[in-house]
Amino acid sequence: MSDEPLASLDPRFRRQLEKARHALASGEADIAVEITAPILRRHPGCVEARRLHWQALGERESGGGKSFLAGLSSRPWRRLGPGPLRRDPRKLLRQAEECIASQPRAPQGHRMLAAAAEALGLNHTALFALEILGDLRPDDRKALHRRASLHLSLQQAEAAIEVAEAALRQFPGGREFEDVLQAASVAVSLGEGRRSGGGQPGERYPAAAGASPEDRGPSASGEEAKTDSPVERLRRRIAEDPGDPEPYEQLAEALAARGKYGEARESLALVRESTGGAADPSLRALELTYRRRHLDRLVADRRAEMEAHPGDPVRREAWEKQVAERRKILLKESGHYLQAHPHDLAARAGYGHLLLEDGRFDEAIEQFQRALHHPPVRVDSRHGLGRAYAGKGFHDLAAEQLRAAAAESPAPTEQRKAILYDLADVLEAMGRPEEAIGPLKEIHAADIGYREVARRVEAYYRTGPER
Repeated sequence: MSDEPLASLDPRFRRQLEKARHALASGEADIAVEITAPILRRHPGCVEARRLHWQALGERESGGGKSFLAGLSSRPWRRLGPGPLRRDPRKLLRQAEECIASQPRAPQGHRMLAAAAEALGLNHTALFALEILGDLRPDDRKALHRRASLHLSLQQAEAAIEVAEAALRQFPGGREFEDVLQAASVAVSLGEGRRSGGGQPGERYPAAAGASPEDRGPSASGEEAKTDSPVERLRRRIAEDPGDPEPYEQLAEALAARGKYGEARESLALVRESTGGAADPSLRALELTYRRRHLDRLVADRRAEMEAHPGDPVRREAWEKQVAERRKILLKESGHYLQAHPHDLAARAGYGHLLLEDGRFDEAIEQFQRALHHPPVRVDSRHGLGRAYAGKGFHDLAAEQLRAAAAESPAPTEQRKAILYDLADVLEAMGRPEEAIGPLKEIHAADIGYREVARRVEAYYRTGPER
């Protein structure tokens, strides 16, 4: 089987889909569902028909309409392992569609649809199912990885980078997302869908040239040393036309994808020098990103060494020194960046977290308050404000900000769990254990393994409120 564009369908089906669109626009979602369902049974790879069907199901559910499969709403859709998928993916596809028709917002149906569609070679259909699943369960790590990987396999490198970077903000250090990001960045650097500028400034940036050998990252492998490697091709382009800034930026992306952050920053420094772009915020932001990623890698390396030798004071001290060095460098470079680009509110939120880690609560509060005006980082800034007020002992102000942050982050994400955990700490510090147990119970219901939540909830029920 293969994906089927709308234009490949029989004209009769295309006319029926047009009728379904008119029915949906007229508020007749039931009719739209009845038209699209049999078309999908005949053409399961038509994403346009499936999207229309999904919209109709959503409209019917929100409008209180009754599903033609409503009798199945209590059916216990079990998690299907790889066996049924290998034996009969078509059957699994049908079961997925029944589950979605009965319970449109149940994540399991969309997981089943994605798995079955991919097994049948309907990659665009699988991607559509994963996108819906991402809206329903934004913290589903496996689904995010599969979605990013599918974008990459469909030569949608830009989209793969976007999904992988968003996932890394939820799951810092996630190796599977870093691998996708590296492969997609290389594809972009080779012109297979060049990535445009944008994103949060804290996610794009460099510093000075003169990187140390350690900062340059791993040495070139034998494969990369070949003259036909992506890096070598870009270097040849630079040698042929040193005045063209584009290959310098592509080279920086390719080097960073290989963990060679020092060489990547050198390449960007050459762009700024050759084009007079010293004040270009996108280049400066990208320099800072490369610096941060390099420092994060060093911290992760020291931490791994410490965890591999528990109880070793030398390795713990090395990790603590690396953490302090990271904070010192990023505080300095982020401060310089904001002096040059004071209106970058997303960067202010990142700077606020660095100040918070350094115990500079008043300065952190100022940065978070200014960043609140930027919607993409408002929840993160409120969370930071709550933590900063808590650090100063202003627990009533901290609780106010944390409650507001939780209200603006309704989805069960890692961010919401962190907000609720901090809110519980603040309420306990205020002597309100009966209120503190509420946020902890919400986390417990979603993720029993989160931090100390299981122990704290159990202690509450066994011995009463825990301080």
